[in-house]
Amino acid sequence: MLEQVELLISTTTPMPENRTERSLELLKTALLLVDDLASQTA
Repeated sequence: MLEQVELLISTTTPMPENRTERSLELLKTALLLVDDLASQTA
């Protein structure tokens, strides 16, 4: 789901006040956390 949201945000019209870039930063961080948690439980 996070990857789909990242795709949607990165391919739509940029949001005002730098929200697009910040949203992408937060999503990338979330993806890294999910990958890390998955590797710890595997």
